[in-house]
Amino acid sequence: MITIPQQVIAHRGISASAPENTLSAFKLAKQHGIRWVEFDVSLCRDQQCVIFHDDDLDRCSNLTGPLALQNLATLKQGDFGSWFAPEYAGENILELKALIHWLHTHDMYFNLEIKVAPNIAWEALVESIAATLPETAWLREHCLVSSFHPAALLAFSRLREDVPLGILLDEPIHHWQDWAEGVNASTVNCNYDHLTDAFANEVIDTGYQLLVYTVNTPEQFETALRLGATAVFSDNPEELMQS
Repeated sequence: MITIPQQVIAHRGISASAPENTLSAFKLAKQHGIRWVEFDVSLCRDQQCVIFHDDDLDRCSNLTGPLALQNLATLKQGDFGSWFAPEYAGENILELKALIHWLHTHDMYFNLEIKVAPNIAWEALVESIAATLPETAWLREHCLVSSFHPAALLAFSRLREDVPLGILLDEPIHHWQDWAEGVNASTVNCNYDHLTDAFANEVIDTGYQLLVYTVNTPEQFETALRLGATAVFSDNPEELMQS
């Protein structure tokens, strides 16, 4: 069971104040005393792990089209910050290995989401993430890997039995316990919009830590904690920490 040091996790970094999934967003979290960040890992054309949420590049960069069709060299030439604000112009895409090094250097905790794109084989992504994460005591104590994709998370669990896992749910599903048991999950990560008292109690009563996304107001935060959440994912975690 992983120990979660704070009740608030920075969702894609402090993504309300900096471009999501960039080093600037993660640095901002650290500056505000947020020790736990969440990010998404995708695979580009030449099988390199990069930190990016969407299947397409259009929303969060000056590039277009599917990320999976671009190689790392092309991605490194892109601008992943100016879409958010002019002061972030020239922000680079992050490689997983570089982000892990930064997180380790600053003793940060993190939730890595395996981002499975539609119609794209996920096996190479899982294998690459498993190979990139160091096999260290620090990682076992500071890392949580999650996914919405049951087969991908199961495959990862077989490659890296040392890494704590969380299952990601949009809405409660009847067979969630089979999935959680199958990967020896530590957490169940649920959508706030679809979380009920009954399901929260079911998660907690069966011994899992409940994490809730995406919680951006003090009222939502208070409700999630009342339901027994260990922590919440937030775009503005620094504001919730002050509430």
